[in-house]
Amino acid sequence: MRGLKDLKLYLTRHGQTLWNIEGRFQGWDDSPLSEKGKSNALALKERLKDTSFFEVYSSPAGRAITTAQIVSGFEIDRIIFDKKLREINLGSWQGRLVKEVEAEYPKEYSAFWFSPHLYKREGSETYYDVQKRALVTINSIVKKYF
Repeated sequence: MRGLKDLKLYLTRHGQTLWNIEGRFQGWDDSPLSEKGKSNALALKERLKDTSFFEVYSSPAGRAITTAQIVSGFEIDRIIFDKKLREINLGSWQGRLVKEVEAEYPKEYSAFWFSPHLYKREGSETYYDVQKRALVTINSIVKKYF
C-alpha cells in the first residue's frame, strides 16, 4: 500500500453545464455537461496525462460523474460515489434562474456570492455545512494511506 508521502489528491469541479449557460442554480439538482464542459474535462485530462489515478471519487451528480470519467479514463464502475462530495444544497433556489433569485432574495443572494460566511437560508446548506461534510470524505481517503 502506498504511504502518505506518495499520496496526491486532485480536487476538481465539473465542467460547464447547460444550466451554467442558462444562468440557473444547480445545487443538488443536475444538468448535463455542455460541449464546452466536455471540452473543459478533456483539457484537464490532457494536462494530467502523465498522472496515474489509483482511485477516483465523485459526487453522484451526472455532471460530476461525466467529468470524472473523461478526466480519469475510468469506467463508471471504477468510480467511487460519495454523497458528501455533492455541491451545496440550495433548497428552493435549485433549478431557478440566477437573476430571479437575485431579485427575490437580494440579501441572501449577496451573502451567497460576496459574504459566504454570512449565507444562511432555511431549507439549504451553509458553506460551513458543505465544508464539514466534504472534509469527512477527504479525511477518510487520507486515513486509508497512514
